Amino acid sequence: TPVYDVTAGTVTSITVPAGVLSPASTYYWHVRHRDNEGAWSIYSEETWFCAESTPAGYYVAYTEAAVTVEYTEVVAGGCTSVTTSSSNPEGPLPSGYCPLLPYTDVSTTASYSGTITVALAYNPAGVADESLLTMMHWNGSDWVNVTTMVNDSANIIYGDVNSLSPFIVCYPCGFNGGGARSADAFPSIWIGIAAVAGAGIAA
Repeated sequence: TPVYDVTAGTVTSITVPAGVLSPASTYYWHVRHRDNEGAWSIYSEETWFCAESTPAGYYVAYTEAAVTVEYTEVVAGGCTSVTTSSSNPEGPLPSGYCPLLPYTDVSTTASYSGTITVALAYNPAGVADESLLTMMHWNGSDWVNVTTMVNDSANIIYGDVNSLSPFIVCYPCGFNGGGARSADAFPSIWIGIAAVAGAGIAA
């Protein structure tokens, strides 16, 4: 069902009225043309955009499910998104570290500057000593320890980074019996919204 559908004259852009789109949602759209005889063309190939979830400013926070990302400065607004996986999306973890699943990949279309603080909630079940937990971040070639604090009362681990990519909470292998463990993290729920148009946007 379209969330926005409009027929207009000769235009190069369309402004969607305030209140139509939901922040942090992805929308799909396409257009078609009507000639002087009143005949419609076929629709263009579908493309997409996201409604801004990370506005420009200082100390801008975005939260999704078990993840909070706080930017020191967002220079140009955009969308931040979080995906999780039970499989390692990058290279092997450092020797002696086992993953407390899931792996969490954070990305953004916003332009930012300075430090980014990432907070990951975890399930403490089966964790013998939460003070030994570490947050690993993939820096493009290696997993590196970026942990700044473990809040064992709230079951949240914090880390500071200068870029976004996959993260994983780890514990010393063998300390909890070895092998990967599931954190039973809170699930991410996404509502996909598609767009159609004469120009138009659909859910």
